[in-house]
Amino acid sequence: IFISQSFFNIRGIPYMTTNTWTAKAKDGFNSLDVSETYIDSALKWLDVWLTDPAFSEYVPQIQYLIENGRWNFLLDAFYQVIPFGTGGRRGLVGVGPNRINTWTIQASAQGHSQYLIRQYGEQARQRGVVLAFDVRKYTQKGIYDEALANPVMNLDGRRLANAAAAVYAANKIKVYMFKEERSTPELSYAIRHLKAVSGDMFSASHNLPTDNGKKVYDQYGGQLIPPDDQILVDEVTGNVTEIKRINVAQAQKNGLIEVIDEQVDDAYYDAACRVSLSDERQLKIVYSPLHVTGLTSVYPILRKLDFDITLDPETSNMSGAFENVTFNIPNPEVIESFDHSLPFARQVGADILISTDPDADRIGVMAKHNGEWQFLTGNEIGIILTNYAISKYRSNGRLNRNSVVVKTDVTTSLMQKIAQQNKVQCIGDLLVGFKYIADEMNKIEKAGKIDNFIFGAEESHGYLTGNYARDKDAACAAIWLCEHAAELKKLGKTL
Repeated sequence: IFISQSFFNIRGIPYMTTNTWTAKAKDGFNSLDVSETYIDSALKWLDVWLTDPAFSEYVPQIQYLIENGRWNFLLDAFYQVIPFGTGGRRGLVGVGPNRINTWTIQASAQGHSQYLIRQYGEQARQRGVVLAFDVRKYTQKGIYDEALANPVMNLDGRRLANAAAAVYAANKIKVYMFKEERSTPELSYAIRHLKAVSGDMFSASHNLPTDNGKKVYDQYGGQLIPPDDQILVDEVTGNVTEIKRINVAQAQKNGLIEVIDEQVDDAYYDAACRVSLSDERQLKIVYSPLHVTGLTSVYPILRKLDFDITLDPETSNMSGAFENVTFNIPNPEVIESFDHSLPFARQVGADILISTDPDADRIGVMAKHNGEWQFLTGNEIGIILTNYAISKYRSNGRLNRNSVVVKTDVTTSLMQKIAQQNKVQCIGDLLVGFKYIADEMNKIEKAGKIDNFIFGAEESHGYLTGNYARDKDAACAAIWLCEHAAELKKLGKTL
């Protein structure tokens, strides 16, 4: 068929009917060595996104991808709706149902709203949800046409949180929204503090900068466990037939969306500071937030406790690009994450170097020992903190036969041996995931014995003490690590 020059748009892409675009995509998909099942599913979703007015802002980029024969990319972006797992949704940001974008986030929020109303009824609407986000922003080049409008370019956690808020509010569920970037543990604290029924964290933790997503939290401030997690998954993936939305500004005016102020920050800082077990502070600390939210939690909390803490200048600007982190992977579980902060720690003569991941729930540690810097694994940190906490509880007269430490099954058994040697209980056979440690804490609290809880740990650098949160918190671990290191320094020792 001959198409005259007047039937081309300003980018030189020919105007075609939706059927023509879909047919072109079908020919392209058929050139790939993949199952027809995937092709049929991708074509179904592609047709929806090309024709439904709800997706009109995505259409120019979809047409660009089709015209340029990006078949593998398109197939992957459209063959399914990005899975909603037991913790939430996380993955690549982009155009299509198998990507993180405002539509997949709003579909999640609609299913979550339905779940909350089924579970809590009118209480869900009155008690509400808390939303927090980190600094991630999608800026990847070379995928989409930069000359065309692109709804996913510069998509960040704040926009995703606003998109979700519009859905919760449309379902008449009260929304508490952090004004600026905050950490996951502060979200966990805020849910408990505000007596909300749930919360969302918009973050992809230590994934690459191209990813984003959301984690869902329950009324206790922890992630959902069976069977509730699967009930939520089924609701999101099987029962969403319409996404309700309301204008965010209007919802704020109506009182359905409320911005959280500094009072919650201050209350969280106070709660975290109360876990301190020592007044020793003679230690030089360098801290790297790896460009993200630890600046709003770990740093102010350690300063509030009068520690001598200096920010690493290379990694202390808020940036979702993680530009001064090796491979742009801000994961304190790997020694490479210290590549840019270690030279500064050497330069200023620090005793200890700590870092945290983007949502500040995991911590990494290096200690200067005999003139050399040593990296501690997650298990080693767990061992050190278990021993430190038990010894402090004993000296403070807080240890009793009901005292307990909690760990996952894959976390070092040495924690259990230390506990047993000190006649402390250890719940040590839990499934992987801090949510199971949080659930044990809920059980202990329900029994009226939360003061007996000493410490929870998992080998993937996640730790928690106190009773203020139900997800791991790098801040409380940092407090114990720094004060313990200060006491050891006084004795001529190191972590």
